[in-house]
Amino acid sequence: MEPKISRGRLLLLAILTELGALLCAAAMSWYYEFNLIPAPKSVLKESAYGILFAAFPFALFVFTLSKSADNIGFLRKSRRFMLKEIKGLFSEARVVDIFFISIIAGICEEAFFRGALQLKMGLITSSLIFGLFHFINPVYFVFATLMGLYLGALYSFTGTLLAPMLCHFAYDFAALCYLLNYAND
Repeated sequence: MEPKISRGRLLLLAILTELGALLCAAAMSWYYEFNLIPAPKSVLKESAYGILFAAFPFALFVFTLSKSADNIGFLRKSRRFMLKEIKGLFSEARVVDIFFISIIAGICEEAFFRGALQLKMGLITSSLIFGLFHFINPVYFVFATLMGLYLGALYSFTGTLLAPMLCHFAYDFAALCYLLNYAND
């Protein structure tokens, strides 16, 4: 499989995109005068929620990449797109790159989408914008919007960003590692 983008460019793109989201969150926090990242009530409990809550969307992702998904029309295209385009995009990435990208995505995107947008625009609007931010095809837009709702509900449940940040990180890291190492056509 031919790489779609060099490792260095992939990392630079990830850093610039995620830092842009974090800067937007910080600007909103400053303008509207709210605490962007409130302190967790219980680091251990919220960390456990974050990691455990990543299991469900990861299981859906694994199913989407399974050959069984080819029997479901709307998943067939998505599966093939992921196996060809997304796997190709990350083909030069190392595990440490995926870890880094997943960490900054979890922190920066959750600060922006949950910590700033959800606080100011509500769960539905912030989730739709999250879906648009991750738009790669219509099926993935729906999945990302549902993931935004899921992460937003987790944020509302815990009251802090630690759980959704860890959930986002764990999902991204597990999904990309699975895609690159175990998923095939």
